[in-house]
Amino acid sequence: MKNFNNSEETFQIDLSDFTFKFKHELDYFKDYLKFNNDNFSKRRIQLDNFLKEDILEEPENESFFKEIYYMDYIKLPSYFYHSSLVSIYSFLEKSLNSICDTIQRETDFVIGIGDLNGTNIINRSRKFLSKVAKVDFSIVDKEWLRITDFQKLRNLIVHQNSQLQQFNQNISSSNDIKIISRFSGIEVDESNKFFYIKDKIVLSEFIILIEKFMTDIITQIKNRQFRQFRIVDIYSENLPF
Repeated sequence: MKNFNNSEETFQIDLSDFTFKFKHELDYFKDYLKFNNDNFSKRRIQLDNFLKEDILEEPENESFFKEIYYMDYIKLPSYFYHSSLVSIYSFLEKSLNSICDTIQRETDFVIGIGDLNGTNIINRSRKFLSKVAKVDFSIVDKEWLRITDFQKLRNLIVHQNSQLQQFNQNISSSNDIKIISRFSGIEVDESNKFFYIKDKIVLSEFIILIEKFMTDIITQIKNRQFRQFRIVDIYSENLPF
């Protein structure tokens, strides 16, 4: 018959490797965003010149040219920004999942993040970290609430293909548009109800937010004392070997 005991000895979990990898990958996202944003800026200057030349050659088609170049100005960069936001969100999920797995492995705790109820990794991670690691989420409450905003934005991109769906005649009453309105740097095309992240503002905020949130979580865990969780056989003294 098995019983579960906590060792009286306490220890701290070494998160140095995790912290190094986390910061390294986060720096990659920063560099990746800057590199592509710089290229978009250069491309925009080229497009401005191309548009002026086309209009000078055919001024009667100015509206047509502006519509065509709109694709390059707004839509094409948004493909990068949308996919990058989804990737950054996945990075946050992976980081939280990894830190929960580390705690479970180091403590031999029998319940892991996958055993908890929850609609997604983010919510299950919070449950695990608050219950097992005793992380005080009130310290990161502001960051957590903002992360849920990004989670909703991410879901609009992934599940609705960046298109607003919940609206009647008045688009401003849409729940989707209420989510969009919480961010700067997003444009809505009311003709087709698609939205576009048009510059780096949203992604830059998300990266800074994740860095602050995870740093606070890591600091709490590093300062926390853990106990080894062991399985023992209560009948072991009666065994003939």
